[in-house]
Amino acid sequence: MSLLGELQRRNVVRVAVLYVASSWVVLQIIETVGSLLDLPAWVGKVVVLVLGLGLPVALGISWAYELTPDGLKRDSSVPPSESQRHANAHRLNVITLVVAVLAILTVALDRFLPAGEAPRPVAVAATDATEDAARASPPGAAPVAPRPATGIAVLPFTNMSSDVEQDFFSDGVTEEILNLLANVDGLRVTSRTSSFSFKGQAIDLPTIARKLGVSHVVEGSVRRAGDRVRVTAQLIDVTSDTHLWSETYERRLDDVFAIQADIAGHIARALQIALGSDELASFGRPPTVDIESWQRFLQARYKLRNRKSAADLDDILNLVDAAIARDPNFARAHSLRALALLLRPSWQEGVAFEGQRPNRPAGQESLKREASWAEALVAANRALEIDPSLGEPYAVRALHAQAHNLYAVAYRNFQEAVARAPSNPELRNWYGGFLLDAGYLQAGWAERQRAGELDPLSPLIAWQVGYSALVMGRPDVIEAYTTKSRENGWEGPEPLALEGGGASARGDMVRAEKLWIQAFPHREQQIRMSIRAVRNRHVDADTARMLATLAPYGPPGLARFAVQSMSRDVDGGLATIRDTLDPASLLKADGSGGPARSRGGDGMGSVLRADWWMPEAVATRQDPRFAAIMHDIGLVAFWREFGWPDKCQPTASGVQCK
Repeated sequence: MSLLGELQRRNVVRVAVLYVASSWVVLQIIETVGSLLDLPAWVGKVVVLVLGLGLPVALGISWAYELTPDGLKRDSSVPPSESQRHANAHRLNVITLVVAVLAILTVALDRFLPAGEAPRPVAVAATDATEDAARASPPGAAPVAPRPATGIAVLPFTNMSSDVEQDFFSDGVTEEILNLLANVDGLRVTSRTSSFSFKGQAIDLPTIARKLGVSHVVEGSVRRAGDRVRVTAQLIDVTSDTHLWSETYERRLDDVFAIQADIAGHIARALQIALGSDELASFGRPPTVDIESWQRFLQARYKLRNRKSAADLDDILNLVDAAIARDPNFARAHSLRALALLLRPSWQEGVAFEGQRPNRPAGQESLKREASWAEALVAANRALEIDPSLGEPYAVRALHAQAHNLYAVAYRNFQEAVARAPSNPELRNWYGGFLLDAGYLQAGWAERQRAGELDPLSPLIAWQVGYSALVMGRPDVIEAYTTKSRENGWEGPEPLALEGGGASARGDMVRAEKLWIQAFPHREQQIRMSIRAVRNRHVDADTARMLATLAPYGPPGLARFAVQSMSRDVDGGLATIRDTLDPASLLKADGSGGPARSRGGDGMGSVLRADWWMPEAVATRQDPRFAAIMHDIGLVAFWREFGWPDKCQPTASGVQCK
């Protein structure tokens, strides 16, 4: 008998086909289970090796042995009359057919079922201009493919009502249409802040579109009379100066939700953007069942946007409480209440919350703040119980956790907030600041850039993106952002101070000194002493005494860490970091302790600082004592769980920063 005939008689070919098919199915299962359980890559390699080594073994057994009712027997010892080869061949055919069906089903499921959610990178999105470079993130984060988007701005609808006090209603209609469009995949919607900056100004649409960086504009008007409302809206392609769609609605007031949804839907379809099921569901879901509750909410939100004093926060809470009283399941009212409660103590103390300044005197104010923040968390949690799709309540939870140095809680909530409200520039700006403070420089830089893109006319975000560039060691782009900040109306010293930092980073200390003095003329003496120390790479006794009177972090002349870093005073820089921390709150050798708190006062505020990661602080970071401090404040444990930052990596003996 020929060799081929003998292989067929002994079922060697059938065993080979079955083995290969079964191995393929096993590998698909390993790949799926491995991704779910986050198994290391070597597991798959080991399985492939074992299966490869097993093939010749299986073929050898099939050649030399036959499966009989009494078990495996050598082929030569089985008489032809008792051979089970034909029965075994039939069984192998059936088993192979079953395995083949499983393999086909596996391929079909992989090709035709929607893919699951990919691992989300720390930087949820980046600027369109620098998509690939900006999407850098900690190890383990998957890149997100860039998606082209149509730029669109919703300009404030004109209030045509006889009552000027109805501005809150026309602004509310505008903002709701903007929010609905912001949730449409394929649209890049300019933020409310930038769009509303043109309210009441006689500026032509091409100029507005150029400043906002968009190709399409929505404009309209609102007239309210009693229980009737008239809304006119139109979509304009500014590039070709053509009206793509327009409509006028005259309905009852309680139909306003349907009007807003209809306008957003028509705009998306006019731009040839297919709406997904989630987007259609959100368009058709009114935020409240009570129109009076809705109006209280709009008034509260309008007042929050235009707040000027702590008394305004009290009025906002009264309005939003009235809205909740009429509709206890009004999720967005609970969310707005949470934000107002978070902001109120800061306004009462005369301090902006985003500054999170530590070391304020402990006492009655601290107790009031903690009570207000605790109430804010209750409101945020209630909002999410009703509507888990909201992003703002997660931001409230994240900011609260950040101020209490609960890094993991802040990180998770920031991610949830940005995932649910990706077009909210404030959330992205806050998230970017947190990432920078925690050492994730590329990811924080990307988030801040994205915030600037979403809100191109925000003077605050503009200079904060410039600050991020300084931390990143990108002095070449700082002045582009500081110039934009001033053009957008910022009157504070921050842009000049950042330009001084950029000059210093380029080695031009003459220009740096001049700019810092221009920004802070009342600190000229301290600035000159600081620059002398930097030039001499030495902090003398007089300068050391002067630095001791300054704040820990900030520009030279106002703070000491920058001067210590630039003059290579490593001992001084590390002492500054240690001096800002409450020793009793640090992690102990046995793992007890934490979370970290600021030294003195009520200990409130984030202890993390982006200043640590600036290029001039390299000598301080390289000192092993710096890594020890990062461990003591709980940051190393956070890195181990969520990914190592740009400038620190684990070593056999601990952590090394560069």
